[in-house]
Amino acid sequence: MLNELLHKNPFEHDDTVEKILSRLVVELQEMLSEDAIVTTMIFDDVTQTLNPGPGYDGFPECYVEKAKNLPLGVGGCGIAANEKRIVVCEDMHTDPVWEPFLELTNLSRVRAVWSIPIYYREKIYGTFAIYHRYPYTPTEMDIRLSILMSKHAVTAFTFLRKQEFENMYQLISEHAKDIITLASPDGTVQYINPAVTDILGYSQKDIIGVDFAQFIPSEDLETVQSFNGEINRAQTSLSKEFRVLAKDGRAVWLETVSKPVLDENGKLKQIISTTRDISERRESEVALVNSEKLTAVGQLAAGVAHEIRNPLTSLKGFLQLINIQNGVNPQYYEIMASELERIELISNEMLVLAKPQAKFLESVDMVKVLKNVVFLLDSQALFLNIGIKLEVAESLMHDCVESEMKQVFINLLKNAFEAMPRGGEVTIRLKETAESVYVEFEDQGVGISPEKIKELGKPFFTTKEKGTGLGLLVTNKIIKNHNGSLDYKSELNKGTVARITLEKLNAGTAEVKFTANVME
Repeated sequence: MLNELLHKNPFEHDDTVEKILSRLVVELQEMLSEDAIVTTMIFDDVTQTLNPGPGYDGFPECYVEKAKNLPLGVGGCGIAANEKRIVVCEDMHTDPVWEPFLELTNLSRVRAVWSIPIYYREKIYGTFAIYHRYPYTPTEMDIRLSILMSKHAVTAFTFLRKQEFENMYQLISEHAKDIITLASPDGTVQYINPAVTDILGYSQKDIIGVDFAQFIPSEDLETVQSFNGEINRAQTSLSKEFRVLAKDGRAVWLETVSKPVLDENGKLKQIISTTRDISERRESEVALVNSEKLTAVGQLAAGVAHEIRNPLTSLKGFLQLINIQNGVNPQYYEIMASELERIELISNEMLVLAKPQAKFLESVDMVKVLKNVVFLLDSQALFLNIGIKLEVAESLMHDCVESEMKQVFINLLKNAFEAMPRGGEVTIRLKETAESVYVEFEDQGVGISPEKIKELGKPFFTTKEKGTGLGLLVTNKIIKNHNGSLDYKSELNKGTVARITLEKLNAGTAEVKFTANVME
């Protein structure tokens, strides 16, 4: 009997909890003594209470009602479920646990009961309760049969819960608007939902069993392969945007969130991904960027026209004066030459911004570059009564375009000079971490208000009397193309700190590109 029970499958494909428990009740009833009455209680996860299941057909309705919503820890079944142990009552008339229920038990004509919890690990599913008409002590065989039946019930419960979740997930997957995939570690698609047809035009059969990499454009393949490598090493979800070739040949932008599924040994078993079509979003972003670029180009063009028109107006006026006067005032030539120089300066700085170029990075000693810049401007600093203090190491190598970085340092040091009309000291600091290099220029000048700091780097915005505002625009562009940023801290009448942060790159493999569009 025990061997047969051990190898029995207690459930069928279309089973429910009630069907399985009804069958188990009948089977256990046949194995126990003739007067045994087998009942079940089912645990409700929502209310955290026990409720009568199959087996209570012969009990009075009042007893069944009393057994509904039974809290854990109350009665034999409540204690068995709460403490996950067998609870035996040989005689209800002498057991204090059953004293509150004696009227009902007498009405039901039951005198003894033992309760067996149905649980797995910490999860409680319900209980068996085996009643007897007379005082009764369960035999060892009774207990063993009850425990084995409880284990079969656990198997059935877990199977049904798994089926329930699988059906729910399948329902969600089949009706989801996003693509849901399950893939092996090597990228072979094991499952994909019908949304793939709506988004990419492929059928599920076109994708399942195939390496998804074959649908990736060649220019995006390295990105996707790198992403797959990250997933193999990750323990959490990761996201990525890339393009996929649709069945009609279109390149569709997708955003995927992938999560590794690990086996019991912590090794990657599968990759589950949720992917959505972001083509419209990408198109909107490009349109917005292009719109912003056009606006910025318009503002730049207006600024150029305004900045050049002023000196041209002056030149025109002086030419008219020269034409109507017999003698030429030498001061006219001086002013005209100054205005021509201003036009030349604006034109040169615009060329720097607009001229396309590409330069490879080289490993450069930043300390040496800074010292060269200080040497170059030292005489100007002495004339302005300004001291320069260098706080640097003996050497600090960084990958950059030396000529461009030198231009940045000259621009920022000159800005510091011009912020100190009464002289003072400029402190230059050079530091590094594992990820970045930092260069600071701290002056003791007049300072800049928070409102003006926000405008720094915009075309033709300047705090200087004769500035064009293009110098900082060039500086920002060079720093940005070196994977860096420029930030300011300033206090009025105390001074300003301009801080460059440069991300460390690899010399010889990275390329710095300067495009014709100054808004990139």
